[in-house]
Amino acid sequence: MIVTAFKSSYQTYNELDKFWPDPWTIQNFKDIFLTTPMLSFIKNSVIVTSTSIIGTLLSTTLAGYAFGRLKWKGRDAVFMVVLIAMMIPSQAIMIPQYMVFQKAHFINTLFPLIVPSWLAASTKGAFYIFTIRQFIMSIPHDIDEAAKIEGCGYFKIYSKILIPLLTPAIGSVIVFSFIENWNNFLSALIYLNDEAKFTLPIGIQYFQTQIFVDWNKIMGASIISVIPAIIVLFVGQKYLIKGVNLSASKG
Repeated sequence: MIVTAFKSSYQTYNELDKFWPDPWTIQNFKDIFLTTPMLSFIKNSVIVTSTSIIGTLLSTTLAGYAFGRLKWKGRDAVFMVVLIAMMIPSQAIMIPQYMVFQKAHFINTLFPLIVPSWLAASTKGAFYIFTIRQFIMSIPHDIDEAAKIEGCGYFKIYSKILIPLLTPAIGSVIVFSFIENWNNFLSALIYLNDEAKFTLPIGIQYFQTQIFVDWNKIMGASIISVIPAIIVLFVGQKYLIKGVNLSASKG
């Protein structure tokens, strides 16, 4: 990907025996921003990803708190339904979900890419709930009892006590959610029709037509797309590893 991004089109298609660019050129990156609305693609991806992460954290931590701390009738049965939802492929609900968004007049807007995260109904929403719930169950209940004696209600226990203790779980959810939404190609392809609303994954297809595939610019745009993901993984790797380990240790 990197080598092709710094080659000219002539080198890519005519000098197949040369692996390294000769010379190295950044013209592909210049053309990406000059000939396409790449900044618009990036802006839309940032909007979708950031708002989806916020919605994911809010919805999954509340659901995880309800399943891991509160006692209510049918809790285990409902949680079993959540676990079953992890086994259902997203393609199985694609058509009814499209019909719902169509009736809500969300087609060709960014809402279909954002709303599921706010309802813990994204592709990995059930997994995030499971991760948060496992963390909460590993926290001693004595903390809750002490907080209740001090006059704290359920929401204050959730926001002031449990959330600060859930840093590893929240960190891992942020990393997973970022990758899920930043690389979300299928939903963008289904719901977005206007070029001004394209996100980066579908915007990369701008360089592929029925007649010609400009691999040099596709590889350059892919580098632009993958750099934020690498940064997030590098910064959040300690939370990711700790989150996976601890969520697996509490059954």
